[in-house]
Amino acid sequence: MLARAKEIDAVRRLADAHKGLIITREQAQRMVELLAESRSTNATAFSEMARFGMETGARITAALLIQVQDIDFKQNCVIFWGDKGGKDRIVQVDPAYMRHLAHLVEGRAPGRAIFEIRRQNGSLHRVETARKMAENLYRGQAEKIGLRGANFHSQRKAFVGTRFQQYKESNYKALERELSRRISESAQLSRKIERLERYSGERHGAGRHFSHDQLARILVSIDLGHERLDVLRFYLGGAE
Repeated sequence: MLARAKEIDAVRRLADAHKGLIITREQAQRMVELLAESRSTNATAFSEMARFGMETGARITAALLIQVQDIDFKQNCVIFWGDKGGKDRIVQVDPAYMRHLAHLVEGRAPGRAIFEIRRQNGSLHRVETARKMAENLYRGQAEKIGLRGANFHSQRKAFVGTRFQQYKESNYKALERELSRRISESAQLSRKIERLERYSGERHGAGRHFSHDQLARILVSIDLGHERLDVLRFYLGGAE
């Protein structure tokens, strides 16, 4: 178990060492299609992984580790246990994609991985090997449509752009209620939000209240498992 944990941690560090190009949801969807059209024997699995990243904000390693029991079909959410930094995170997912996931995992045992990258003899590749294969294929397909510098992490960035826009289009009170709900579920998050409120008031002179834009960014950062406004500049191309 310890060796497995060390392997996963090493893979995560490698995977996060090279952040991908910011792309739109439309470009991310095109990548899903291009991966499916590739000649790889694992084309379908890689394509589904890319769609999963676009819909849930999953890192490539998290996608490779996700198992059937981590999908809560009743609550329309995906649970990432021990994600980067050892944090657990829950992401609400579009019902239409949840129906797609339900079809994808139909008949599979709870402890089975959703995305399996196999050798020609049917045996499973190790996580690190599968990650490298996925990244190499993704980069090659991305270059075909001029997305030089894009990698699997770009699918996560497409998720951020989409989710941020959804929050921006919601009314302010709805965002406040959603943030309050999440704070009620995490004492650690509550403390972080208090610090952010103080910082916002000191910097913008707006008391202890967040702007609509800030609320949207905070909720997206929680979805990502960062809970930090500054990190989002790498995903949204700038921060308030």
